[in-house]
Amino acid sequence: MAEPKKDYKSSYPEPFQEPWREEPLDAELMDEIYQQILYRNRLVLEANGEEFAFYSRKITGEKCPCVDPNRETPVPSCRLCYGTMWIGGYDSKGIIKCRIQPAARTRLMEELGIKPDFRPRAWTMADPVVTTRDFLVKQKPPAEIFEVTMFEEPVIRQNYIPNTNQDAFSKLNVTKIIRVTDTKAGPSNYTPEVDYTLQNSRIVWLTANRPPARTTYYVTYGYVLTYTKRYMIADITMSTQRGKPLHQEFSIEELEPTHPIYSFPSVYDLPATSVNRVGPV
Repeated sequence: MAEPKKDYKSSYPEPFQEPWREEPLDAELMDEIYQQILYRNRLVLEANGEEFAFYSRKITGEKCPCVDPNRETPVPSCRLCYGTMWIGGYDSKGIIKCRIQPAARTRLMEELGIKPDFRPRAWTMADPVVTTRDFLVKQKPPAEIFEVTMFEEPVIRQNYIPNTNQDAFSKLNVTKIIRVTDTKAGPSNYTPEVDYTLQNSRIVWLTANRPPARTTYYVTYGYVLTYTKRYMIADITMSTQRGKPLHQEFSIEELEPTHPIYSFPSVYDLPATSVNRVGPV
């Protein structure tokens, strides 16, 4: 199902459908000026804006089992809450348009190496409201989608999904499980569709023949990889006219592909009909 797009045309219509009154009341005049500003902002955004999938961070809900009961801190790499503390992590708000201001791409020297630094300012309409640590997803045209045919990953039994018969992988869009072993690069110890099966990029155990809880086993699988850009939102400023919201301005930070937020499934991570083949990694 396609993500809904924000309907800017109906939300911010042309306010001056009737001839301009020579002596309008002050309240009516200010409201028409406010509507005209929104209308012009809409025209600029439609002409120069870019489409992004917008995801809002959860601030309540069912607490994730990865949360430390003493410190009340989640695991940043958790595949259930994505470091937000609440299961699901983020809610989709559909496709919105943002205008990204030009900014230079630089490099930062950090303790672990060189890191790209790209933090431009951006703006969008006042609705939907963005908050700190929400994120945007941009599909980099032309969309490049690859299928990695072999990837071996160490998996800890019941690491983030305790008391269940399934374990999550670090990759999305897993298409097939090639083998499951108790040792790295070892022979297969479990039978597909008998001992386990693949569902929603997770391994689901069907019988008692499974690794013990909290032990590490190894899964070799294939998955579909898409190239997208993800941006974290910060430093938000709401522009207003006499207390009425006009537009939102904020900073966005381009995240590294190794950032845990890339494990969150977005609308742009769905498999395509044709993929480029990539060998073992």
